[in-house]
Amino acid sequence: TATTVPCPTNEFRAPSGGCMTAAAFAATCTPGTFVRFPVGSSEQTFPVGSSATMECVSCPPGFSDHDAHALTACVPCTAGQFTPNASSGLCSTHACPSGTSDVDSDPATPCVTCLSVGTFVPRGAVGSCTSSAFLCRAGTSDEDLTSASECTPCTAPGTFVPPRSFGPCTAISFLCPAGTTDADSLSATPCVICGPGTFVPAVSHGPCSNFACPPGTADTDSNASTPCVSTGTASPTTATAAPTTTGAPTETLTPVSASPTTN
Repeated sequence: TATTVPCPTNEFRAPSGGCMTAAAFAATCTPGTFVRFPVGSSEQTFPVGSSATMECVSCPPGFSDHDAHALTACVPCTAGQFTPNASSGLCSTHACPSGTSDVDSDPATPCVTCLSVGTFVPRGAVGSCTSSAFLCRAGTSDEDLTSASECTPCTAPGTFVPPRSFGPCTAISFLCPAGTTDADSLSATPCVICGPGTFVPAVSHGPCSNFACPPGTADTDSNASTPCVSTGTASPTTATAAPTTTGAPTETLTPVSASPTTN
């Protein structure tokens, strides 16, 4: 029976059968691995005349070979990342891509694709796909119906775009209905109901006082969504949008929500 000759000091048996230094053997390992020395030894502490075998071992899930050097240990990665078996490179390069989230805060498990519309899930996200942190904020909309892209700011006056909205900013559901106005010209705030003595067409913006029935007309039904009626005839006359300084009704600031198409 052949006898295995012990390796010289500071060398280990390689899987091929020959003796090699740790550095020489590490150079044969692929990225995503580290050198495992025989039990009871390390790169710094070598048993004299060892015949034990070195191994190239894959970094486990949740870890990465950050420097592509097999003689250094794999480093643990953090939540918001996914590093499968034998990962290499900086942990930051393994961040969950936009539109996905690390729902269990475990870098050893895959990122989950988020399918909810009205959301934006940025790169490196952590937590449930339905988290309120990912909802499009008021005044913005998920125009392309994908959580991988940022919510679009809606800037047109005469609209109200509530949180978690999706679809084009110009959608009918975001327009202030007749009888209401976008008093502050901000799409993030609700349209305001105007009181009697006014006529406020749809998609209006500005204070309710801008829509007071002009002289010679009256709001006969106390409904701001219907035209003011001439006091001399029965035919309706649409009020102008010019501000009125006398006889203006008290503004009723009752917020109402638009009915956006949200899920």
